[in-house]
Amino acid sequence: VVVAPKCIHHDKRAECNSATYQRRGWCRLEQWARMTVGGLRNMYLYDGDGTLQSLEDKQSWYTESIKVFEGDFTVDADKDTLVDPVMGLWYMSLANENHADMAFLKKFVEEHKEAVFPEEYFKDFLQPLEARVEMEVMTLQTSQRNHKALIRATRPQATNHHNLNFDFGYSVGEHIGDSQVLCV
Repeated sequence: VVVAPKCIHHDKRAECNSATYQRRGWCRLEQWARMTVGGLRNMYLYDGDGTLQSLEDKQSWYTESIKVFEGDFTVDADKDTLVDPVMGLWYMSLANENHADMAFLKKFVEEHKEAVFPEEYFKDFLQPLEARVEMEVMTLQTSQRNHKALIRATRPQATNHHNLNFDFGYSVGEHIGDSQVLCV
């Protein structure tokens, strides 16, 4: 639930509302993360009118949410720190495209790829990531193995998140493009 009623920002003395919320880069990142693990369903907006508005049918809302780098940032340098998390979200979207709303999310990202992954920040990082996911998915499909490494964290049988086992195939210290894996 996005809680964004009309109010006045204490420090800036400017009006804040659902539109200003949706323009913020960090808020967009949070929403994309939610869409990656929970799909597009059951997302709501409360803007102070006394009702919850479903965001499920608001394509423009989702489209803005994935354009993290076009969002407003108090500290513009924060964008540099968001490259790895956004790459992780894209990995999850690609690896899970056959689950629930992921095909829809992947389509959104593909349609707006230049805005979602600005060259200034992503350089040549995407191609190796996408190739790796494609290889992993093909390997899993051809071997008929259980694809537990690609199942979203919100699967119904997973109730204790501390016991989830994710194997993304990366090792700590491994380099992917110019980025280094810090944890898996």
